[in-house]
Amino acid sequence: MNRENKVATETKSRKKSKVGRSIGLYNDVMVGIEDSSARNEHENIQQNNRKLQFDLYPTGESILNSDCLRINKEKKYYYVRVKTGENTYKENPISNFIVVPLYTTKRQGGKQIYILKLISDSQTKVVEFDGETLAIHTAFKKHCMNNGRFNWFGKQTNLDSLINMILKSPMKELEFISYMGRNEKEDIWIFPSHAYCRDKVIFADEDGIIAVNGKYFKVDIDKDDEYRIHPHIDKAPTKEDLVTYFKCLKLLYGQYSYLAFGYIAGTMNVDSIVKETDYFPFLYLYGKHGQGKSTAVKEFTKMAGINVSLNTPPSLDSLRKGMSRKSSMPFVVDEAENKNDSSKGMDFIKTCSDSLKNNVYMRQDFIRGHIDESTIIRFPVKATLMLSGEVLTSVPSIIQRSVLFDASKISFNEEAIRKVKALKEVPYWVGQYLMRTSYRWKHNFLRLYHEILDYFSSRGWSNIHIRIRSHYAMFLASAFAAFAQLNDFLEDEIFFSNPEDRIEIYQFVYQEMKETQQLTIEDHPTMDFLRKIGLLAKKGQLQNNSDYKCVIEDGSTYLYLAPSNTYEAYRMSERVPFYPSSNKVVKDLQTYSFFIRSVKHRIGTSNPRAWLIQLSDPGNPESIKDGIVHPELPDTMIYFYK
Repeated sequence: MNRENKVATETKSRKKSKVGRSIGLYNDVMVGIEDSSARNEHENIQQNNRKLQFDLYPTGESILNSDCLRINKEKKYYYVRVKTGENTYKENPISNFIVVPLYTTKRQGGKQIYILKLISDSQTKVVEFDGETLAIHTAFKKHCMNNGRFNWFGKQTNLDSLINMILKSPMKELEFISYMGRNEKEDIWIFPSHAYCRDKVIFADEDGIIAVNGKYFKVDIDKDDEYRIHPHIDKAPTKEDLVTYFKCLKLLYGQYSYLAFGYIAGTMNVDSIVKETDYFPFLYLYGKHGQGKSTAVKEFTKMAGINVSLNTPPSLDSLRKGMSRKSSMPFVVDEAENKNDSSKGMDFIKTCSDSLKNNVYMRQDFIRGHIDESTIIRFPVKATLMLSGEVLTSVPSIIQRSVLFDASKISFNEEAIRKVKALKEVPYWVGQYLMRTSYRWKHNFLRLYHEILDYFSSRGWSNIHIRIRSHYAMFLASAFAAFAQLNDFLEDEIFFSNPEDRIEIYQFVYQEMKETQQLTIEDHPTMDFLRKIGLLAKKGQLQNNSDYKCVIEDGSTYLYLAPSNTYEAYRMSERVPFYPSSNKVVKDLQTYSFFIRSVKHRIGTSNPRAWLIQLSDPGNPESIKDGIVHPELPDTMIYFYK
């Protein structure tokens, strides 16, 4: 099947939903209100009273006491009949509109909602009513008028008749979706204007309702949401345009272009990979102002189908809402950096660090608590996180949870920039195509993830922390799987057909993983603690064979530290100690390979337990080699023994 036929096959079933404008539903209303005798009477009235004038504001109490609600189809209002003579009647309108019941749904907390279309001679509008508003005639009147020029001037008995008609009508069940993007339950991608059901594209009707597989949905998100969804693109780019676009990304962003593309593609199947890993990393772009970070963020997020506004960092509450309202899509935080000056704004990393580690990275719900159990609000983490800042954070746990993108390596190739701008629709199309075919390449993504991890191990790269290796394997696997799907679309092996391309990116990734690990280790507070201990030993504030002891066995150097003495000296030397207790120190220390264990070992006459560290481990960071180098004494190796 050639590419043109394939596109035709994917788009042939696209049509706008007619739900909410159905003539059948309108007729149901008419039938529900008027029985045959009533219709005959109405026709007799029209024949005998062609020039009937009716009173919109009847003064007689008996006029509106009738329970028999009728409809004037031509003029679109409800009325009750009032006898004017032995065989004559007149219409007394009790509204200037009629109602077409459309849907029922339930809001948060289980409140029943009725979605009705109000139709007058001059206006039509779909309006939501909760049960309380619909049940009380004064509340019903106010709500109608608040939503347009719809006036109800009937009594409660008249409204009760209308309610009976509404409840008996064949309304459809409508589901409101509080986020946009991937809906795993329904196996669809859904946005305010359209949805992707596998290869099919379904558009919303004029009321924003999307009919998929006999069900009805509406995306219910804030109208001022900073993420604008790009309209669906029907026309596929040419092979030449696709190839040119990705070549230009490579010219501008080098191998980072594949990692960033892998991140975007990975978000599309994030739920699948998290079932195997329990986490998903951040993409973190950093570099000085003017190096092209913002342009890169906007370009790559186009492949998620969105136009991003790079605003100031969100509050914790905005982060909760943002991460729960985009599903399998990136949530971007610009200016995510350490701010030492409070005038520069909120320090997002410091404010939200725990939430990033415990909720976003581990894909665990945010919970906004309350003393009343019924008012606790849950914010499921559906989006993935993209960070951008001028200064890379000094929080090691955030670095270790990220795949880093060094903006200083962006190339300002003017010709490539010009071509990318000219091909502005290509990234949107790529993202939309990958979304609606994500079910096809998901298994390839998962298979490649395990293959790449095995490849890393076969190359002897197990000295890199498994978490860091896993992050890069995810992004590479999703990039390779997405490119393979594009090759399938083009019916040609265009992307990564040359084995040398993969070798090149693997070597690049290895260097990136090493740098990430080094940043994670050297900048960690634990390393600051050890360097401080080395300095205190050098100054004599920690005593050999009393607070610490070094032993050389089988060519290896082992350091024993007395926990209570060591921590107390550290605490006294620090104006604001990072660690509040020795237990907190050892909790971090034990994550390093050079920390052996806490052992029973007496140092001097006291201190029956000690922390055991192997100083001569070849896997140690550069600052710990047979001793500890302190930045205040850069040319001195500080030994714990003479």
